[in-house]
Amino acid sequence: RGHAAHRHGDVVATYEGSEDLLFPYLLMDERTNDHYQLSGSYAGHRAYFNHTAHLMDNDLRTSAAMTDMVTDATNTMFGVVGEFYEVYARNWDADNHIIPLANPAMGKQNHMLPDVWRVGASLQHEVGDPSRPWLFLRAGVARTKVGDEDQLDLYRILEPEAELTKWSFPVGATATRLMDLSEDYLLGLSAEISSDAPGIEQQYIATDKPGTKPDWVGNPELSDPLRATARAALQRDRVQLEVFATRIWNYPYLDRRSVEGAMYQTYTGVDALLAGANLFATWRWFDTGLSWNWGEKTEDSAPLSEIQPVTLYLKALSPQFEDFQGWALYQHAASQKRVDEVVDETSTGAWNRLDLGLDYERAGYRFSLSLENLTNVLYTQHLSYQRNPFASGLRVFEPGRMIRITAGFDL
Repeated sequence: RGHAAHRHGDVVATYEGSEDLLFPYLLMDERTNDHYQLSGSYAGHRAYFNHTAHLMDNDLRTSAAMTDMVTDATNTMFGVVGEFYEVYARNWDADNHIIPLANPAMGKQNHMLPDVWRVGASLQHEVGDPSRPWLFLRAGVARTKVGDEDQLDLYRILEPEAELTKWSFPVGATATRLMDLSEDYLLGLSAEISSDAPGIEQQYIATDKPGTKPDWVGNPELSDPLRATARAALQRDRVQLEVFATRIWNYPYLDRRSVEGAMYQTYTGVDALLAGANLFATWRWFDTGLSWNWGEKTEDSAPLSEIQPVTLYLKALSPQFEDFQGWALYQHAASQKRVDEVVDETSTGAWNRLDLGLDYERAGYRFSLSLENLTNVLYTQHLSYQRNPFASGLRVFEPGRMIRITAGFDL
C-alpha cells in the first residue's frame, strides 16, 4: 500500500493478492485473487479505480478426477465522488466451464456474468447542523446492461418479457434524532425509507449445468426492492442497546421453477419482515455482545433463509505487562430451528467455542499468538450454502483446535 499527500489532497495505491485458499462450502477453491485500488483526491473530490481478477477451480479436490470446473471472473469499478454526489461505472464479467471427464461432450461453457455494466449517478443532501444533521436525502439513477446479447434467449425461458437493459432509480431518506434523557442516558431514533437496484447476480447470472441439476438463471424483471426501517438505540455509559425492524417489498429471493420438465433456480420478489436487537457492553477488561435476528415472509409468515440464530461473545483482557497482553474469547450460538426448507435449508444445533491468545506490540510492530477452539468442539455455522450456484449443498464443519501466529508492522 502506498500513500502520498499533497497540498490539496492525496494519492493512494493498494494491491492485495492471495493464492490457493480453500472454500469448503463451495465446489471450487480460490486459486488466485488479485485486487488493485488506485484513488486520488483534490479539493474535496476523489477519483477512484478498483479492479479484481478472481480465479476458482476444483483442481485441489478429489472431484477433479471426475469433473473439471473453472470460473474466471473480473470486477472493475471506477468513478468520482464528492461531498454531495457520485458518478460511477462498474463491470462484471465471468466465464465458467463444467466438463464431466467421463463424457466431455456433456460439458457446459457458461458466460456466467455476461459482460454486465452498471452505470449510475447520485446526489445527496443533508439538512440541519453539519455536525449532526437530522435529515439525509439521496436520489440517483442507474442503468444496467448486458454486453453478451446471446444470453437473452436463456433469460426469456423464465421471463418472456426480459430485456438486456434495466433502469433503476435509487432513492433514500433518513431522519434521525438524538435526545439526552438525563446525564446518564442517550437515546437515538431513526427512520429510513430507501430503494436500490437488485444485485447483478440476481438479475443476470447465467449458469447452464450438466445433467439434471437446475440451471441458475437471473431474473431481469426484478423490481427495485423498497425498504422501510425504524431503529432505536439507548446508551448508558459503557452499555448500548439497539433494536430495529425493517419491512421490505420486492425482496429478491430464491425461486425454483420447472419449464417443460427442466428445473431452473432463479429469483423472485417477495415481501418480508426483518427485525433484530443487539446489546453491547464494554469495560476496561471485558467486552461482550448479544445479538438476535428474525426474518419472515409477510405473505405466509414462513421463515426467511440464512437468518443467524442468537449469538453471544465475551472477551476478557489481562492487565498489560511490559508490551504483552493476554486475552480469552468465548463465543456461543444458539440452535436455529426456523429454516426455509423450500430452498433446502436445514436447522443447526447450538455450539460453544473458547479461544486464548497473547499479543505483543512495540515500536509499530505487532505479533499475536492464538490458540483457537481450545476444546476442539465440532460445530457448523448456520448457513444454507444454497445461494451460490456452486454451493456444496452440504454442511461443513469449522476447523478444530488450531494455533495461529500473525505479525504486522507500520511503514
